[in-house]
Amino acid sequence: MKFMRKVYSKQKGFTLIELMAVVGIMGILAGVLIPQLTGVQNRARDTGIMTAAGSIRTAMSIYYTENNHYPIHETDIDESNVWNELKSELTTIDLGEKADYNIRDITYEDNSEAQQKYLIVFTSASDDQLKYYLGEKTFSEKREEASSL
Repeated sequence: MKFMRKVYSKQKGFTLIELMAVVGIMGILAGVLIPQLTGVQNRARDTGIMTAAGSIRTAMSIYYTENNHYPIHETDIDESNVWNELKSELTTIDLGEKADYNIRDITYEDNSEAQQKYLIVFTSASDDQLKYYLGEKTFSEKREEASSL
């Protein structure tokens, strides 16, 4: 018997209960972390929209300072090609392509009578329901219902 006690006491390893406890803890951690990390890539790509919005806001301020109005929607901005029109109107910034900023669609509106205000709506390429609104003094995001698109 003394010999067997020595053999059993020298064995190294984990008991089944210890292994089950570790696997259970790992499962709980995975259950908590995975849902939080799933949208991180899309949110990171959408920071490009914020970068473009900041550049456009600066360029719009410069445009307004030089022309005493924002670009006029009816004549200056072609609705079907807003991004390229803004690139040509706002020559103070060098915008790349919409895809560089994770932008699927962009719309431009102004207060046509006085051209004192504007609103640019960016639609995220990674999430069609996520829109970013850039105005003269505001920048916000809003998730819209798919039916309203």
